[in-house]
Amino acid sequence: MIIINIIDNSNTQLITIKKIFNYWLINRKGANRYRLFVSMYSAMSGLGTHGEEIPAKEDALMFLRMTEDILIWCLHHGIGF
Repeated sequence: MIIINIIDNSNTQLITIKKIFNYWLINRKGANRYRLFVSMYSAMSGLGTHGEEIPAKEDALMFLRMTEDILIWCLHHGIGF
């Protein structure tokens, strides 16, 4: 599990997803990576916008490649290891 600890410029800890997204979008750092993790989780767990549809082989391959990229990124940054 990845724990996100975000402190804004006024040393306030941001704990809600909305505040974290707003902070990252305004400061242009971190939002893309966090959005990727959230999107991957919701899509692979069937909570995404097309959760009731049966995934194609191409979808499974895309998720495997994205998961590999995420794991490589975690290895390079020492997260979870």
